Amino acid sequence: MFQPSNVVPSVVFDFGTHTTKAGFGGECLPRFLCCSSVGLQETSIQNESVTRKASDFIVGERNLLKRIESTEIVSPFDESGVMENWEAIEAIISYSSNQISADLSTNSVMIVEPSQNPKKEREKLVELLFEKFDVPSVYLLRSAIATCFANGRYTGCAVELGAKATDITPVFEGAIIGKKSSRLSVGGDHLTGYVLRQVAEKGLELNPFFTFRRRFHEEESVKETAPKKVFERVEFSDIRESYLWFWKRRLAEDIKVALCRVNDQPDIDLNSIQIPFISYELPDGTVVEMGKEKYDAADCLIDPSKVELPSKSLVGEIINVIESCDSNLHRELYSSICLSGGTSNLTGLLEYLTVALSRRMHKVKLLGSSLEAERRFAAWTGGSMLATFGEFQKMWLSKAEYEENGKTFIHKKCP
Repeated sequence: MFQPSNVVPSVVFDFGTHTTKAGFGGECLPRFLCCSSVGLQETSIQNESVTRKASDFIVGERNLLKRIESTEIVSPFDESGVMENWEAIEAIISYSSNQISADLSTNSVMIVEPSQNPKKEREKLVELLFEKFDVPSVYLLRSAIATCFANGRYTGCAVELGAKATDITPVFEGAIIGKKSSRLSVGGDHLTGYVLRQVAEKGLELNPFFTFRRRFHEEESVKETAPKKVFERVEFSDIRESYLWFWKRRLAEDIKVALCRVNDQPDIDLNSIQIPFISYELPDGTVVEMGKEKYDAADCLIDPSKVELPSKSLVGEIINVIESCDSNLHRELYSSICLSGGTSNLTGLLEYLTVALSRRMHKVKLLGSSLEAERRFAAWTGGSMLATFGEFQKMWLSKAEYEENGKTFIHKKCP
């Protein structure tokens, strides 16, 4: 971990709607990951007259598996990806900081936030950190700026492919260019939903691993050949639909990562060539095979009209955003298109964007690490890098400044 002597120790959080990332400033990658959805037991749900506490929430997949029955899965975010359940956010912060053994009362806290995060939510987040966790100082960093930093750019066009949406944001000298950003209402969750539909159309069922157990035929075990695996269903008296659906989507995400592709040669008509099948085996032994249809889910991003989604195409909107900026910036923005987010790792996407954008504009350069983890966590890494800059240390919002000026002062310190 890189930590200059004149830099205050810091913890960096990035709250995605799918995954929360946490680690220490100066590290290259987050030290801890957990799902951003949390669990609530039946007693907490039914007793609506009592205000829920952070301790009511079950955080982390490992803990969710300890409470299979009578647990509902809820998201701290609304449909547009804005934080709304602050007790759940508090629970995630507490759990994540404990997992990395970080005392927030002695560490400055850097939050990598959505680039268009509303003022009200920014203020609530600052208030939570100072009042509940007694942090010494805070900084809220727009994720587009962080994505560009991670790619070594102060000026660029950040393309953040998240779970709920895709944000395209131009950045100039470390600041977002006002009113030029665009949000596509398509993200990784839509691709996952499409995969779920494909699996259902094949007549296959997704069975989370806790719904079955494996055993071996005794008569098979004595043979020289490998014993035959048999899967027995495990019954539960009270497993909630939201809980089961959460884990089914996890399986669909695994299928998406293993099988789904972007056609990186858009000139080729896939119907005119023979495409080999590829397969993926689920934990219960079910095998999912895909041929040409392995390219279909990507249309949610590439050509939403094909899958009846009311969204613009990714390539077209990147061009629209850059062209809406001052013409003097076009060359630099086109040569610094920075990718981040889990969906940016979709196989073939980087190559497709390079080909498609280069046809429309010369000297296009897409920046994104060849390592999947670095591209997925680029926004977090950018925040981690900034937290260690010597000149940045005067930019923290201190506890004294918060107490003197109030929570709205964050908009001046972190524009």
